[in-house]
Amino acid sequence: MGLNMQYLLSRILFLCMLYAACIHMTGCDAPRLEMNEKAHDFGIIQPGSTHEHVFKFKNTGGATLIIQKIHAG
Repeated sequence: MGLNMQYLLSRILFLCMLYAACIHMTGCDAPRLEMNEKAHDFGIIQPGSTHEHVFKFKNTGGATLIIQKIHAG
């Protein structure tokens, strides 16, 4: 095998290893939050009235989803 072929094969191997490392670091097993809706408009609310809405969500990723903070907008 010539020197150029060895160089080419070593570069291909390096790029394959780099690609595999990038895939691992980007987290194929990362958590992924899927929601059926991201906002809800209650419209005009009268003072003293109570209203409730349930947001449904699901972790479709391969790792545990940790929700650390929620606040109303």
